[in-house]
Amino acid sequence: MRAYNPDMDELVAEHYAPRREIGAVVQLKSGGFSMTIEEFDGQTATCVWIDKAGKFQREKLSFAVLKRGTEGIDVTIMAPNLMPQSDVSEAANA
Repeated sequence: MRAYNPDMDELVAEHYAPRREIGAVVQLKSGGFSMTIEEFDGQTATCVWIDKAGKFQREKLSFAVLKRGTEGIDVTIMAPNLMPQSDVSEAANA
């Protein structure tokens, strides 16, 4: 059993809490499809997604049942030792 740490628990909760902004990717806490927030007000968000059959879906959901989604997040990976071949040739001739 881990010791209670209110600061750490708050950081973890903030990390997983859905961003309350249009275009944010969210998911039900119980799992399921990644959804996009179309609009929100107070404690609810209108979410849109495409289901398994390819059908567009829209539902108004409480933020209490949502968590931050994992799909649709832009990630840039920097690999300093990898350069395009032309850059490697130019660097070798310098």
